Amino acid sequence: MELRQETITVRDKEYQLQEMPVRQYIKMQQRHTDKNGKINVENVYDEIFEHIIVSPKGARLDDYRANELEELMRAVSAFQQGD
Repeated sequence: MELRQETITVRDKEYQLQEMPVRQYIKMQQRHTDKNGKINVENVYDEIFEHIIVSPKGARLDDYRANELEELMRAVSAFQQGD
């Protein structure tokens, strides 16, 4: 199965995204969920920057203000889920 790629724009900045295989995405979420069902958002976002956001290269969590980051992650989530 070929993985989708798409360029999105968030706050006038372009991002190249590549879909993560579904099994890998589910495992990522499970890896970062504690026994009470709480997700460690920081670790999930780090993996999203590593595996889904392929450009700009080297983008990382610390490069964003909270509101910018949340907007970007909503767009990435919609892409990954095929919305």
